[in-house]
Amino acid sequence: MGSIVASTDAAAVFSIIGARNIKIKGNITPLLELESGSNDPMAVFLTITLIHLIKATETSYALLALQFVWEMGVGLAMGLLLGKAIVFVINRLKIPIEGLYQVFVFASAFFVYASTNMIHGSGFLAVYVAGMVVGNNNIVHKKNVFRFFDGMAWIAQIIMFLTLGLLVFPSHILTAFKTELSISLVLIFLARPLGVFISLIPFNFSIKEKVFISWVGLRGAVPIILATFPLLAGVAEAQWIFNVVFFIVITSALLQGWSIPFVLNMLKLKDDHTPFITSPTEFNHLDEVDRVRINMVVPDSDVFNNQSIVSIKALQGCLIITVKRGDTYFVPSGGTILKSGDYLQALVSKSKVEELEYILVVSQ
Repeated sequence: MGSIVASTDAAAVFSIIGARNIKIKGNITPLLELESGSNDPMAVFLTITLIHLIKATETSYALLALQFVWEMGVGLAMGLLLGKAIVFVINRLKIPIEGLYQVFVFASAFFVYASTNMIHGSGFLAVYVAGMVVGNNNIVHKKNVFRFFDGMAWIAQIIMFLTLGLLVFPSHILTAFKTELSISLVLIFLARPLGVFISLIPFNFSIKEKVFISWVGLRGAVPIILATFPLLAGVAEAQWIFNVVFFIVITSALLQGWSIPFVLNMLKLKDDHTPFITSPTEFNHLDEVDRVRINMVVPDSDVFNNQSIVSIKALQGCLIITVKRGDTYFVPSGGTILKSGDYLQALVSKSKVEELEYILVVSQ
């Protein structure tokens, strides 16, 4: 049961934060992404291994250790390699129908998983790493691809929870209410904080950051799916394990999920200087194009505030595509006067991006 509930769901955290247009200070976001991507394959491996240990009469622990190193190593390597291959291919495809780019990336995910599994690697880790590689590179129709996968993810979750709901009997779950609640509270208030504070000792995270990371260890759909593995294998007490895990997931979502923005504000980890904005336009980033599109917020400084675009030296050579002021978007001209808090979308030379980011940070 410990292996099953070890997996956390960063997607749920980012969904809550993204819905509120919140950005977190420091390196918490990439850390949660790394945790979520690495602990799903780990939970799958541990669950299957422990079921094997329970059911098997003889087991070689050396062989299990070797199998773990192989699965994770191959999964990581295949994810990096095939992720780069997807980026290379998609930026060189000349498909007249835009919607087929989404289909290509979707099919690529199946290919990454299947090809990695064929050589006994971790398909889960490979798909996650490949997705991270694709998501952090400039690809054509990137915004549309992201939108497509958002929709697919929601459809998959709806189908998954409806299917899993058929295995749940509320009357059975509440028969051991005190035990289930005790386990859930220990996971939230003791096990997760201990794990976070111990594992982050070598790293430069503040106490507040560690407290927030401890609080956002939400359990999602993966533990519920893993809880079906003992049922399928006929492990003793499998139904009790499934009921406890389901209760833990529900408790985690109800107790921790709604409070994430409140805890973030209370710990003062909300990043107010670089707000998240959703772009109404799309620009295809290609390797052979020297410009990239960036989003920026106009700082409250004399260099930018109440100045016309053409008179701001830092923006020379930049093409301002749109300005968002309040809830209104408009296309500016050189004489447009910028106001503090305006959201700008600009095409900027790749060589100028770091320089412009530095100027904006200094001006804030």
